[in-house]
Amino acid sequence: MKVTGSKLLLILANFFYAFYQWLILILITRKLGLNSSGLYVFILAISAPVFLLLSFQFRNVIASKVNEDVNESLYFQFRLLAGVVATLLTILLLTIFSGFSLTTNNLAIALLICFIKLSDSVVDLMYGFYQKEQSLDKLTLSLLARGIAGTLLLSVIYISFEVSLLRILLSILLVNLIVIVLVDFKFNFKSIVRKSYAFSDVKKIFLSTYTLGFVAVLDSLFINGQRYVINFLYGFEVLAQYVGIVYILIVSQLVVTSLGQIFISKLSFYFGSGDYKSFIDLTHKLIAVSCILGGVGVLFAYYFGEEVLSIIYGDDILFDKKVILLVSLASIPMYAGSCLGYSILASGYYKRIFLPMTISVSALFIFSYFLGANFSLLGVSLALFFSYLLKSILLYAEVVKVTNDRKLDSV
Repeated sequence: MKVTGSKLLLILANFFYAFYQWLILILITRKLGLNSSGLYVFILAISAPVFLLLSFQFRNVIASKVNEDVNESLYFQFRLLAGVVATLLTILLLTIFSGFSLTTNNLAIALLICFIKLSDSVVDLMYGFYQKEQSLDKLTLSLLARGIAGTLLLSVIYISFEVSLLRILLSILLVNLIVIVLVDFKFNFKSIVRKSYAFSDVKKIFLSTYTLGFVAVLDSLFINGQRYVINFLYGFEVLAQYVGIVYILIVSQLVVTSLGQIFISKLSFYFGSGDYKSFIDLTHKLIAVSCILGGVGVLFAYYFGEEVLSIIYGDDILFDKKVILLVSLASIPMYAGSCLGYSILASGYYKRIFLPMTISVSALFIFSYFLGANFSLLGVSLALFFSYLLKSILLYAEVVKVTNDRKLDSV
């Protein structure tokens, strides 16, 4: 597994962009308090599965079609329509939750978050085409542009203006739109409106990818499912405190995600050409790298986690060292499971992810509720570790099974 200079730069760009996303949470928490931070996190938790359900994982599907022609216009138009539907569904779901008050201000916040998600989903699709073409320089440029521009704008707001949640969200949306116009669609703007399409084309895409939409929702629920439980049990402030710890995992996972994005085309090539040994070997190497990254994170959390979080979020917020350590331990099976998911996607056997994800997400909700109700955030973090461990074991079994089934079919 060779990581060239361009691939290393992409990993760094992903990490910087993840840091920018974390900076948003830090700014809201430090300037507006845990309640506003909890509100922001809760709306994200509701919107993320909805947008992922209707994303149909087009990015990974496109990236895996290395030797196939892809109708770019069809995918983009489908994604825009799905984004509008996702926005309406998110607002509808928010009205159902008793802990969310649908005031004019909260509605404006929810709509802005949905618009940000919609712009993110359009850019995400463009990234799929970059990966398919192996245009890592374009992908790197886009991530760096968003990360740098967003960080600079948030810094200006922090220093020069009175901070409000609406102002922060408007800034994020503005950055997204500027980068989309000046960077991403500079390469291929006509891809959105180049041609019309027939209903049969839409039906074909839907039938071939709808399973991935459900898988994406299940994957999202590993991050967001616990947020529903914590908000139900303890409210926005405790939710913000827990997410402040877990977000370190999300930032770090971007490195693992980058590895998956870089090597999914090669995994797909190995599997498609019948080189199953190389397919499994590369999968094992990705797992090993991800476990090493997770182990480094555990050591860092053990020695410096509590102090670093206090510096980042402020001394007013108290963090439990045991919770920090358990959350960091969960990163090891979390990162390994992410790599295994990419291997199954590269094989083309998308539906084989569904059962392991359904079992492990169900376990997450059950463990989180009962352990969280009895042991607070310590129980929730323990549930996170066991659920990710279960997920990685089940996904590895599917990778082995898919490979063996394909070998038998080719005999």
